[in-house]
Amino acid sequence: MLEPMSTRGRLLLGLLLIAAPGLSCYTSTSTSTSASTSAPPAPAAPEVQLTVQEAAIGPITGKTPGHLIGLRRALPGYEVKPAHVMLGPNTNRLGFNVYRDGEKLLYVMPDGHGGIFAVHAVSPKVATLDRAWKLGAKLSAVRTLTTCKCLDEEIVVCFRVGAHIAVAFTRECGYDSYTTDEERQDLIGTPIHRVLWSPKAFGEESNPFGGDSYGGESYGADY
Repeated sequence: MLEPMSTRGRLLLGLLLIAAPGLSCYTSTSTSTSASTSAPPAPAAPEVQLTVQEAAIGPITGKTPGHLIGLRRALPGYEVKPAHVMLGPNTNRLGFNVYRDGEKLLYVMPDGHGGIFAVHAVSPKVATLDRAWKLGAKLSAVRTLTTCKCLDEEIVVCFRVGAHIAVAFTRECGYDSYTTDEERQDLIGTPIHRVLWSPKAFGEESNPFGGDSYGGESYGADY
């Protein structure tokens, strides 16, 4: 059964060709006709910009400072901007959005002690090593997931206890939802909403979003 979030926890996605040659056998000239139809090419997969793995997300590791200067130093070629991060209906604090060529790839939530609490991948250009987890892609298996938490009535986040990577979905979710392997099977085929990374391993009492309900969602204009 899912336990309520602790105070500490709250801070815390061919070519088809038909040839039909016609050949006349009774005249001195021959004609050939062909018809071809082409299926539209499949959309190209987004170019991977960053990769999530247990030890890091791109160049961000557990030793990366959770402040603007440290993140800009760790992410050369990326644009890092401060942004308000919502931690519930009445609480917000500073976080950081990471962009490449104008597209937001990540947002980083500091831990309040100069480090990083969690990083959220918010673009399909962020891939996950050893897991077929990418924003917008459908979840294909749940064998790597041992725990799911409902952080809002329509947000569920799942992970393997002891891992540093979690995956989130927009699904109706109650206090005792997805607590068994059989219930988690129902998540197969659900589009992935985002992937999370934390320098600290997720445990039974973890709140990967670090706030009330869907805390950690950045809002408003960058500044």
